[in-house]
Amino acid sequence: MASTLSAAPSTPSLFLSNIPSGPNPLGKQEYTELYQLVKQRGLLDKQPRFYTYKIVSSLGLMAASLAIMATFGSLWVQLLNAVLMSVAFAQIAYLGHDSGHQQMFSSLRKNDAMLMAVNFLTGLDRSWWIDKHHRHHRRPNDATFDLDINLPFFAFTDGQATGKSGLLRFVVKYQAFFLFPLMLFEGFSLRTDSTSYLLRRKNIKYMALELFAVVAHLTAYCAIVFYLLDPWVAVSFLIVHHVVWGVYMATVFAPNHKGMPIIDDGRRLDFLRQQVVTARSIKGGRLTEFYYGGLNYQIEHHLFPTMSRNQLKNVRPIVQEFCAAHSIPYHETGVIRSWKEILASLHYTSGALRGKRPQQTTTPEA
Repeated sequence: MASTLSAAPSTPSLFLSNIPSGPNPLGKQEYTELYQLVKQRGLLDKQPRFYTYKIVSSLGLMAASLAIMATFGSLWVQLLNAVLMSVAFAQIAYLGHDSGHQQMFSSLRKNDAMLMAVNFLTGLDRSWWIDKHHRHHRRPNDATFDLDINLPFFAFTDGQATGKSGLLRFVVKYQAFFLFPLMLFEGFSLRTDSTSYLLRRKNIKYMALELFAVVAHLTAYCAIVFYLLDPWVAVSFLIVHHVVWGVYMATVFAPNHKGMPIIDDGRRLDFLRQQVVTARSIKGGRLTEFYYGGLNYQIEHHLFPTMSRNQLKNVRPIVQEFCAAHSIPYHETGVIRSWKEILASLHYTSGALRGKRPQQTTTPEA
């Protein structure tokens, strides 16, 4: 049975002819070979010094923002400070991401404690993130399973596009044009999605603690901002902070997988190929690594989710060489090119609603 794979022709769908039409019977053996090679080189060892630095520096950014808030009353200073707070929130969220993947500590309890601390510092619920993000990692870009490509205002397959109605159908019809404006609401969306998940679910293990963390965060956040700043400055700070934070997170999330091949109809590739061909890595240096929180090495992160962030750049050449030797398409590009691919893919998919092309009824096979 063939796997249904789709992407815009101008994006990495050029590689689809190299993807097997179903799970490769050697996939598990190949991944075991790669995993052992990486493990032997010590790249899966924990990095306590690195994470001590990241914890201190990330909390330092938040402390600096709070100090500026307490010191200056100028609207323009506080609008710039809101940008700094957005960076602090993003860097702290990365710590939650890494601890959720067991990257930071050998102890499950310590990683979970860190994730709970991030739950309080950002107000994003721990269980919501675990459910959503771990589903994504198990089957990335799977149209029937991955919640990251099941979004109300966007479509990544013809089926998703034609299934929209009303306002959502109009937005999806021109989704490439609406992408950046909608990013302005991502910060607010993260909060509402996280909180609504927590309130809907009944079987959350640490329900009381997580609910307390979210409520305590929102209470402390609003109390500090409105106590230290004049009301209109406080409101401006709050809005700019959430807008910039949301845009920051969206510009990190989108290049990871958007515009890459989609696995449709519930069919699957083997783990190794699904993790590689559905992800995009971003070229860059230290600034890129800081901005993306190491997620610019998205392919490596998906292959080794428990690997400490600072080791991903070291495993990159090993993965590239391995993929080349096994004819597995590995896609890495620059920041600007990644956005061209994303916009081209969104525009191509929405063409099914604009009547610019026939809907896809068959897909490329190896």
